[in-house]
Amino acid sequence: MGKEIGAMVASEHEKAGVKIFANEKLVAVLGNEDGSVKGVELSSGKCVDADLVVMGTGVHPATEFLANTGIDMQGDGGITCSPFLQTNDSNIFAAGDIVSYPYWPNGKRTRTEHWNVALD
Repeated sequence: MGKEIGAMVASEHEKAGVKIFANEKLVAVLGNEDGSVKGVELSSGKCVDADLVVMGTGVHPATEFLANTGIDMQGDGGITCSPFLQTNDSNIFAAGDIVSYPYWPNGKRTRTEHWNVALD
């Protein structure tokens, strides 16, 4: 989102009572004996009470069907494309969040895992 928009979104959430723990990793989801969640443990050792846990963990492209087709793929399953979304087969282009393309500011390959990319 960028620093400015990210800070604004974080501020709005915090005003609504959401607690944000930046630079933390989830170590464990803590549960009750009945299987319901009671909290989470963070990498700092802090335990946070919770009635609900929502995890956004990214995606793995569903591209297994392309195995043995000759289409170049990245280790994460992304389809290797040019900046114009062309695969190594000049007649095949790819789109959406399965595409691994060179990101123009730094030249490194990336996949954009965002709902609007998949929708578009």
